[in-house]
Amino acid sequence: MTLKDLTDELNISKSTVHEHLTILIESGLVRKVNKNNKWVYYELTEEGREILHSCKSPKKIIILLYFVLVRKEPHEKIVLSGV
Repeated sequence: MTLKDLTDELNISKSTVHEHLTILIESGLVRKVNKNNKWVYYELTEEGREILHSCKSPKKIIILLYFVLVRKEPHEKIVLSGV
């Protein structure tokens, strides 16, 4: 998805989406994909997919995303236990 795709889907500003994408990239959950065109595409990494698909509850996803967005060490491994 592109930044525009995400802003349209989430109905929030480009700057907010970009800020959160930057954090998710630094955390290793999302990566930029170079498709040799003028748009930048983003996709989940394997770790991002594992986290998303291991959570059956929207509450768990919100808790995990909050953890990712507020933690201090961007490359800290996320361990799911009892969430």
